[in-house]
Amino acid sequence: MRSIVFWALIGILLPVIFRRPLWGVVLYSALNIIRPEMLFWGGSLGARSLIIVIGATLLGTIFNSPNFSIKAIMRRELLLILWLYIALIVSIVLSQYEVPKAYYYANEIIKLFVLCSLLTILLDNYEKVIRYENALLLCIVLLGIWGIEQHFRGNVRLEGLGGQAWGDSNGVAAMFVLFFPLAFHKLFHSEDTKIKFIGFVSTVIIILLIIFTQSRGGLLGLIACSSVLILRSKYKMKIMIIAAFMAVIIFPFISQDYTSRMSTMESEETLDFSAKSRLILWQAGLKVFRDNPIFGTGFMSYPIAKMQYEDEFFDLDPDFRSGVFRTYNPKVAHNTYIQILSDGGLFAFIPYFLLIFGTFQKNRTVRKEYSLTGKNKNMLMMLLNIEAGIIGFCVCSIFMNSITAVFLPVQIVISLIIRDFITKATSEKTASIESMSCS
Repeated sequence: MRSIVFWALIGILLPVIFRRPLWGVVLYSALNIIRPEMLFWGGSLGARSLIIVIGATLLGTIFNSPNFSIKAIMRRELLLILWLYIALIVSIVLSQYEVPKAYYYANEIIKLFVLCSLLTILLDNYEKVIRYENALLLCIVLLGIWGIEQHFRGNVRLEGLGGQAWGDSNGVAAMFVLFFPLAFHKLFHSEDTKIKFIGFVSTVIIILLIIFTQSRGGLLGLIACSSVLILRSKYKMKIMIIAAFMAVIIFPFISQDYTSRMSTMESEETLDFSAKSRLILWQAGLKVFRDNPIFGTGFMSYPIAKMQYEDEFFDLDPDFRSGVFRTYNPKVAHNTYIQILSDGGLFAFIPYFLLIFGTFQKNRTVRKEYSLTGKNKNMLMMLLNIEAGIIGFCVCSIFMNSITAVFLPVQIVISLIIRDFITKATSEKTASIESMSCS
């Protein structure tokens, strides 16, 4: 029955999407958060809906959007995503290893390129950006409520929440860290009491989800994200008061298992197997990169490629070393940056690095160059909050593999769009003042 209702809804929405493709972008993004497979546990029903929705959206944009043009998508961020895709494909072609589904997962990047291209075309005013971000936050909050329910029903660390695309608990935590500033923005930058309440509830749900994952990377990402938000906010005392109130609400949900797991970060001596093994995996990944610096050993080949370096860790405890370099279900790098260096070399790492840190540099330029008031100030605050989420996610990426994560590049492209609006609004205001002066 669920399958019939789901596909009936998709069928009804297709004509609407073709006429108004922005709805398609929103639906496609929503389906990437609350994945179709979550609605059909134990089967793959609904999996093709993502292709159908993005296909209808693309066609609708080509035929019905006045902003569609090749020039519109020739943006630096989009070209870097395309470069990353090409680099991963080249790494697979040149690889000496046969990795099942390597092309399949690499193709996630080209789908991401299409999505981000559609965003730059369809989000042609700031109000649409806000509606799109609100839709993402709504889906995250709904998924959070679902996650809380799963936690108390036995999925203690929320493994697989959000479908296979998000992977383990670290990936789940990272996604909630990325969207945490959207709730924060509503709580501290809205004048509407109802919106502030929504922001408060959303913030509590997101923090609870991050705690329930018991992800140490998630905690560090949340701390980094929160620190950026607090340092840049004018409401530091207000934040401290509300944070204390939230702590009272959240504290009863902090389990002994969570505090014990977090305490393992106190020193090198207290690290558990999971944390210690990551240190060795990172060293092995850098050794792989050292010997394959340009194109790497092939996308997703790290679990196999690292095995040849096992003997270089002869000083480790034999049982520990065999656990790290196990051949059954071999361990991945658990570090996005080392994974890219190992799998794709500098040819893949350079576009990824420029995509992320180029965003920070360009946002900083906007902050320094433009003095903004009124609506433009709201755009700048939204830009800063999105950037805080990106920073938090990048911290989480130190402890997980997230090359194909969908919403990090999406939020980077949203930053690009908002910067364009700020620049345009400021230029128009300057032109208006000059016109008045001349007259």
